[in-house]
Amino acid sequence: MTNYNDEMIVTVAEFAEMFGTEKCKEYFAKYKKLGGHKDSTITTAKQKWHIVEVVKIDKKNRYRLAGKREEEIERKQLQNYSNCGQDQMPYKEILQNLILIYLENPNRKPSATYRVLARDLEVMSDILFFASEKVTSDEQKAYYKNLDDKYKKNGYEMFWDAVNKETQRIRKHIESVLKDMKEKGIIRHMDVVNAVSLDKYEREIHNPINVSEVGKIDKMLKSLREKHEVTATDIRYKPKSTSVLSYKEDEYNYLQSFGYEYVYDAVYIDLIATDREIQNYMKDSLVTDFKKEHLAFAYQKALARENSFFNDIIRVKDNHKFHKLFGGKKKSEVLKGTLTAYDSILIDELLSDGIKQEKFGKTYATNYKESLKAIQDVLDVEENVNN
Repeated sequence: MTNYNDEMIVTVAEFAEMFGTEKCKEYFAKYKKLGGHKDSTITTAKQKWHIVEVVKIDKKNRYRLAGKREEEIERKQLQNYSNCGQDQMPYKEILQNLILIYLENPNRKPSATYRVLARDLEVMSDILFFASEKVTSDEQKAYYKNLDDKYKKNGYEMFWDAVNKETQRIRKHIESVLKDMKEKGIIRHMDVVNAVSLDKYEREIHNPINVSEVGKIDKMLKSLREKHEVTATDIRYKPKSTSVLSYKEDEYNYLQSFGYEYVYDAVYIDLIATDREIQNYMKDSLVTDFKKEHLAFAYQKALARENSFFNDIIRVKDNHKFHKLFGGKKKSEVLKGTLTAYDSILIDELLSDGIKQEKFGKTYATNYKESLKAIQDVLDVEENVNN
């Protein structure tokens, strides 16, 4: 058992000296604060102590260290994000309640993509939803051009950086919550394939199709891709190429033989638990709560990426295959991996990469948060999001 009587209170200067890198110590000597080195230095301290926290003593910040570890642990154990617990998803209960409300709606869709589900739950704004559909540079430029100025305040690259990262984050978190609810017997959750047909008013009807029909369609579409020598990546990112256009024409004609306009992967969810089995802690303004929590969480992740730019050693890529082909020294024998992204950046690279410019200027996390705040239309965010 850890002995938490083993405790120390140290000043920020002492904390920097004990756990800071040389760059951190140089930064502290110059500015009398940890700045972007703070998170990394705390991680180093946690390798040796179970509890590392900031405390106020005589109106000054101090660091409390408690429970000295018998053995120092590796950093990656502290940075393991495989658990999707409360620390990794602070709005898990909010998402679960929103899903339960959604499943009680008799007019909901029986199946949908995770992205559409996110929009129906209202945790993804219309801007984020429609922007996330744009995958090619031409599509993104055209979409961005027509946006209101409030979405452009932090620039083109920051807008798309937030869109791409947060679309994936929300999707993965919804999937994680659904799987958790399935394991607890609250819902049924399964992968399906939806086929889209048109009613007499030309409105789209989305319904799952049976497994045997899915297998038949998959086999034929694979054959058509081979015939036109296209891949799924070509279809997604080169929609105007001659081979993709030819494939799409054959695909459409084939699906029309079933009466379908198109097919797509989706998920089916349904409520199976009784009222007594559901521990439903309802909250007011769940969507607003979610967006605030999501923004704060995304900001912390952006801050970690910004700090990593200055503090983390770049991982050396293995060039073993090229070494075998062309000879010479392996990269790992030439460069041992001693530089951070900040240390190794080239001026041409910096001038051409807006995201690296933001990180270099230590404005990335703040502007990422402001861009996402506009995209998700988050109002009256608490000031402590920045703290």
